[in-house]
Amino acid sequence: MHRLVGAHLTSRGLPPGSDLLIDPRRPERGEVAVVRSGGRTRVGIFDLERGRTVLRSDRGIRWLPPDAVYVGVAALVSPTLDGMPTG
Repeated sequence: MHRLVGAHLTSRGLPPGSDLLIDPRRPERGEVAVVRSGGRTRVGIFDLERGRTVLRSDRGIRWLPPDAVYVGVAALVSPTLDGMPTG
């Protein structure tokens, strides 16, 4: 389980506070992926740019280094309800 903190995927209907149930497999293009890189956990849409792996979000593109660890793919999403506190 992973809870979104920032508003990086709001355009995909995932506001801050949404819970993601993670399927521990390597992501495919277009899937919501959870990746560990540089000591941080990052969430975004997995894609390729100029032959390299990237995570896309509402804030732009993040290039993934070769040593990035793929935690998994969002298998089930539970967005917050409008008006509810996000914690």
